[in-house]
Parts: sequence; structure tokens; C-alpha cells
Amino acid sequence: MTDDEAGTGPAQLTVQQVADRFGVNTRTVQRWSREGRLPPAAVTLGGHQKWDAAEVDAAVAAALAARRGR
Repeated sequence: MTDDEAGTGPAQLTVQQVADRFGVNTRTVQRWSREGRLPPAAVTLGGHQKWDAAEVDAAVAAALAARRGR
């Protein structure tokens, strides 16, 4: 069950899940976050970054579209 299905808000992804969707290493996602290219939607008290699934999916679609347009 996702967070959306539980009614607790948008589904949030871990750094590993974001990396898997982009097909990159987790360090790449962390670098993008530091650079402001892919800012997290939230940071937990423990310092773990979380991204909104819909925003990540849109970013992946945009990256694929840009790659095809080259």
C-alpha cells in the first residue's frame, strides 16, 4: 500500500528508488539534490531525503523526452 492509498499524502521515494527510476547511482541523485537539480520534497529528522513520486516521474519523463529530442 502506498502513502496515497493509505490517505496520508503523496507517495514518497527513497534515494534508492529515485536512482532506480532514473537508472543512475544513488550518489548521482545525492549530487543532484545538493546542486538543486532534484530537490527532495522532505527531509526526515534522521536526515533521510524523500522525493514526491509524481515529481520524480515527471522529471524522468522530461529527461527521456530531452534525450529523444537530441
